Amino acid sequence: MMTWVGWPYVAIGLGVLVGVLLLLALYNRREQRRYRARDLADILAEWGLKRLANIFAAYSVGDYSGLVAEIHRLHELLTKEGLPSVFKEMSRKVFLHFVAVPEDRAWYQEQIAAVEAKALKRGAVNPSAPPPTAAP
Repeated sequence: MMTWVGWPYVAIGLGVLVGVLLLLALYNRREQRRYRARDLADILAEWGLKRLANIFAAYSVGDYSGLVAEIHRLHELLTKEGLPSVFKEMSRKVFLHFVAVPEDRAWYQEQIAAVEAKALKRGAVNPSAPPPTAAP
């Protein structure tokens, strides 16, 4: 009786096939992460977080040097101007989004009135008053 000697080739072929499928699965996961990063970058840019959107956009295309450069730019901005400068445009867009809803608009009007009342109590200038005109 003769033995079949081709089994090592079958084992090697199956090992290579499993390895290729594993690499394709890992590649697909990375590509899905990049697509999600691009979608997130678009959403962040739409809401006014352009600095953070640039970071995710650089990652989504594989521009790692651009990613590091954007992180450094964001760090410089945060150290110079602070965190509110990054969120200024976003806060305005969120405000406009919620002011469009009548229930939320009433709440915002109450909050603004409370802030103005505190400012008047302290003797500060009314922020909603027109600026004074200069005498000729």
